[in-house]
Amino acid sequence: MESGNQKSRTSRLLMLNYRFDASNEVDETLVSHYNFLMENMNNLSEKEAHDWLMQRSKDPKFVEVTSAGFLYGILVDPQNAPKHFRNMGVSITDNWYTALYRMNMILLELFNKMRSEPKMQILYFFREAIKSNMPKIDNVLLNLLRTINEGGKLSEIYPFVHGVADFLNENREWIRSIKQGSLVSPLVLLSFSRFLHDYTQSGLNNEPFKKSLESACEFFLRERLVDMLPLGRDLVLILMRLGRNPTFAPFWKNLLYGQLQGLGGLIDLMNKPCQAVIFTFRLSLHITRKIEFLLKMKMPNFGRHLDWFTKQHLNGPEGGSIRAEIIRYLWYIGLSTPDFQQQHVAENRASLLSFFIRTAQHLNGPEGGSIRAEIIRYLWYIGLSTPDFQQQHVAENRASLLSFFIRTAQPGMEMQWCKLVLIWDWFGFDSNIPNAAALVEPAFSLVRYLLTTNQILANSIIDFLIRSTTMISPNYTQFFITSVTNSFKQLSTIMPIMSVLESTRIDKPLRDMLRETFPELFAPKHPPMAPPPSQQQPPPGPSRLTPLMIEEEEKSVIKKLNQNSAAILPNEEEAKEKKKERKKLKKTTSLSEQTPETKRENILDVGSIETVLPLVRDELKNSVGELNSAVKAKSDEAPEAMQRLLMCIFENEELLENDQIEILAECLLIIYREYLGKREFFPKNSRSEDISDTFDMSFFALFRNLVLSPDGDESRKLLLMIIGEMRERCNCIGYLLLFFIKGTKMESEEAASAYTGLCKAMAAPLEDQLLEDLKQCVIDDHRLFAFLVPFIFERLSEVSGSVNLMRLICGSIDAAQALSIVREMCLENLTMFQKDTITPILNASIQQWDTIEQIMLWTFIRGFVKFDWLLNLIPRLAYNKHPEAITNLLLMIKQAEPSLKLMQNLLSRPANDFFTICAIKVLIDDNDSLEQVANHMATIIKRLIQSGEIYPPSPTKEKSSLKKTLCLEFVLSHLDTFRLNCLTKESRRAELFLSNNVLQEALSLAKKSERIADLRTKFTELFAVMEIFSDAFDTKQRPLRKTRQTKPEVEYSDERIKRRRIKEFEESDED
Repeated sequence: MESGNQKSRTSRLLMLNYRFDASNEVDETLVSHYNFLMENMNNLSEKEAHDWLMQRSKDPKFVEVTSAGFLYGILVDPQNAPKHFRNMGVSITDNWYTALYRMNMILLELFNKMRSEPKMQILYFFREAIKSNMPKIDNVLLNLLRTINEGGKLSEIYPFVHGVADFLNENREWIRSIKQGSLVSPLVLLSFSRFLHDYTQSGLNNEPFKKSLESACEFFLRERLVDMLPLGRDLVLILMRLGRNPTFAPFWKNLLYGQLQGLGGLIDLMNKPCQAVIFTFRLSLHITRKIEFLLKMKMPNFGRHLDWFTKQHLNGPEGGSIRAEIIRYLWYIGLSTPDFQQQHVAENRASLLSFFIRTAQHLNGPEGGSIRAEIIRYLWYIGLSTPDFQQQHVAENRASLLSFFIRTAQPGMEMQWCKLVLIWDWFGFDSNIPNAAALVEPAFSLVRYLLTTNQILANSIIDFLIRSTTMISPNYTQFFITSVTNSFKQLSTIMPIMSVLESTRIDKPLRDMLRETFPELFAPKHPPMAPPPSQQQPPPGPSRLTPLMIEEEEKSVIKKLNQNSAAILPNEEEAKEKKKERKKLKKTTSLSEQTPETKRENILDVGSIETVLPLVRDELKNSVGELNSAVKAKSDEAPEAMQRLLMCIFENEELLENDQIEILAECLLIIYREYLGKREFFPKNSRSEDISDTFDMSFFALFRNLVLSPDGDESRKLLLMIIGEMRERCNCIGYLLLFFIKGTKMESEEAASAYTGLCKAMAAPLEDQLLEDLKQCVIDDHRLFAFLVPFIFERLSEVSGSVNLMRLICGSIDAAQALSIVREMCLENLTMFQKDTITPILNASIQQWDTIEQIMLWTFIRGFVKFDWLLNLIPRLAYNKHPEAITNLLLMIKQAEPSLKLMQNLLSRPANDFFTICAIKVLIDDNDSLEQVANHMATIIKRLIQSGEIYPPSPTKEKSSLKKTLCLEFVLSHLDTFRLNCLTKESRRAELFLSNNVLQEALSLAKKSERIADLRTKFTELFAVMEIFSDAFDTKQRPLRKTRQTKPEVEYSDERIKRRRIKEFEESDED
């Protein structure tokens, strides 16, 4: 009976594992229609069958049945396939669209699950369809070509691809008859060129396969060249890849040194982007659905589902062959889909691009890399084409995906290819194309993302960009440089670019090469002091993509808060109005809405001293001029000049109104423009203990006077107003003040109050302002950021428990900086965690933080947090949702001393929980700990029986919390699960634990209790095993007359219980 049932559940079409896979509705429909036809036609001759079919073919529903049934017969019954095709032709006459609809459904929904023989029968259907002149069959052929772009091992898919190529070569006359502009030609070239590349890398020895693909590609290039126009500049990529093959070398040379008939030359093609419709066919529907699903996931689920996607499509030596296609798709999806243009979508897209490029060294085989490039292109495309993929979290996921695919590419040729497909649209940029900036945004946003997550890879992409402008084709170097320059200029209208191009995280030689290669993007090193307003760049627009570390920065339209000196208001009333408006904007604009580029422009292009100095009051004018001259000449008298200016300001403080304070702040920014603009303040090759010389510069006299002035003094208030104005215009002033206080070792409470006073003067909450300053410090000088961390926790205790501050630290530091922080904690110079602040931080981390951030947090916790502080977290964790926290807790439990509270928290977790089982197992590894665990568990069992807490409480309206309650059922369930998973192991620790006499007594008491009759039945096997151990224990206690045996104290053999089928239990998802 069982075998018959299994046989009836075996699909002839699909490879289904009915133990895990649900039945497929499409497959069941096809089988049902096929069985109906066979039942009615088996006893009829072919003529009688045709008559029967024709009589009923007037019914549209019957036509749908026959098209589905006979199509299924063609696929699963090759011997009778001709007969089934003839029957189909008789029944559906001119309604071939029903058969084509079914074939489309099979290709899109079932192909990846089909058995190999039915797959080959698909080609038989296409051959017969063309012979029968079936209309619209070329449209279905598009989905056939799309289906083969699935990835996986080439050795498994090449027979089918070979069959497709042979089928196309056999029907060249039909191909010539296809209407001009059909997408069949570009898709054949796109897919087959990738397989040809994979074949050369795979080591397969199948010359007919190679010849068939070459013949098909050559035919389409020769006969249908004009149809390749929708590929645009991607055709150049294809020919570049095939150019070394003698068959295609003439096409590449004609393109490079002349023209392709009907398509023009290389510049003509480079100026045409690949049409969006092409991207929808570059990857199978199976993969694109998963990518789109990934993009819409929010952290932390995004990372877990990415691992799932990797195992499904990129796991194994050949898995990476699909990466390039995914990269291109990730690029496209941001342009074509409005929903994929939101911030979190863009960041996910950038992360995915990075992932696909960097992981190929682990997931890519000898024939890999080309599909990886297609995935990258698809990730590029999806943000442009689909509205659902423009939401914030989708944008973040796209950044993550792009990052993933790029940083995992195999070093060498495949890594270079993935980088090339990523930045390819920069080389043929045309600003006249609608939405042109969006075409180049994904790659730039990825570089920006990588500068904070993978600096080495970001530098390598920039280096590759610079070198590619001259290496692709020396004859077109200037064209490529101009295109990249124009793309960046266009991009600057929607997002800041100079903060990336001039970032200190880009190696200095690369920054110099960027200036040399793209000089039009950079202002001269000594620009005119007051550039005409017409030459100033327009304020940058909103950026759709932000690195995860500064994810809060890009939430609204970017606005400049300050203008140059020409915009300074002449009277007090207007100045107050300007101040009010600025504060109003500040409340609705986050730090990066005044973007790094904007702020740097405020420093470099704030105006000239010649235009601003006349606005200074006469009493201060000479002092300002002397300071400017001394700083410009780099004179040793500059500190004295700064001190004279400050004394003059203090003497004339009653004359300083709001407009004069703003003018003085602007003068100081102009004078120290060169120093503040470099954004590299922490001395190189210097120890943190010896940096006092840094503060000899005259600029820091401003901070020295502020710190030394008494709290409440009028001079202190005046300095805070000036420095506050400077901070509003220049975003490095805040962290420079912290640097000065820490570096000069003026770390008293009075000195630290200088920064809190600055926040009050700016009407900004301390935590918000500090986070803004530290985020900017991470971007500008990450070494300085690590230097400031101990000071923040020691002197700004109000924010030491900030969740956002802790996340910023854990997400921004590298290994060396982490070691520095650990060193300070070991020396008791730094305390990062308090008992009352650790719980909010942990709760936030398991819900919102990325894996890397959580790993860094737990690195600190494991060394410097008391284990007792973490006990209340144990019941809230879900095994399959919080792997980072559970992993580290298990490692800490292994070193912990068993306590009653620990056991209560572990046992209060729901049944069938592996966390509890693993924790008990590691706790009993030591003999002393084993006794304590057994005693605590016995105590808990007895208390629960006495108190009557046998079953978990039922949900009530009054009790809405998810807090777990300890009950006897949970304890017995954990013991039962422990029995199933831990017995008969080499260490025999589980046997020793269950045979403990104290635990035996407690379970014996429980078994005898009348209150647990139901539990006695439910846990029959557990109590049976405990009896076995009880008998063994009693035997052991009897005096032995013979020599003691050397076998273990308790031998456990539970063959009877093992024969029972152990149910597969699900892990609890409850918090």
